[in-house]
Amino acid sequence: MGDYPVSVKDLQTLIDKYSKLDHNLVLSDIYVKDRQNYASCLKISSTNVLDILDQNKTTFVTHCYVTILRFVTLAYIDKTTDILKRLFFAWSNVFICRLWFTWIRHKLIIDTEKKANTAKYRLTKKLSTIL
Repeated sequence: MGDYPVSVKDLQTLIDKYSKLDHNLVLSDIYVKDRQNYASCLKISSTNVLDILDQNKTTFVTHCYVTILRFVTLAYIDKTTDILKRLFFAWSNVFICRLWFTWIRHKLIIDTEKKANTAKYRLTKKLSTIL
């Protein structure tokens, strides 16, 4: 979103900069060999990690991604979440993902139009030099 990417480097910087007591993460949590490591997923989407990511504007998109991950966990997996909160987290995920997808689609359309206009300008410039 915007000029910032979703990046594992944001989480690596968090691990390097802050004490493990602040976030409870280790490098093996973000660079996993087992892609279905649920314990690492819970650590990455903890409120402590979200609070630290929220302090820096450049990690905004990574914060959004981790928030989506947390909401999925709370909506569909956590057994202590009551039904109203489950609905809230599930629908919040739907709207966040739809908004993000719409933004990506809009950005692609704008970039495609810019490339087409640039190509048209180059063609016009080449024709004018020939004539």
